Amino acid sequence: MEPDRYQKKAMECILAAGRLTDPGERLELLGVAQQFILLAAHVSGRLDRKNSRQHAGPQPDGTRQEAS
Repeated sequence: MEPDRYQKKAMECILAAGRLTDPGERLELLGVAQQFILLAAHVSGRLDRKNSRQHAGPQPDGTRQEAS
């Protein structure tokens, strides 16, 4: 799943939490939103590292780094 989809899910949780009146339920839903945000950041970081490896230039020994 792309990071944008996790961020969208987080926003949906935040908006839904805003409609709740029970503070405990609101807190639970905001906790779920936080997990989606952390997951989006994790996936984004993995994609960034993958892309940087794919676009890596020649290594000091003259070979090119393998894309994973």
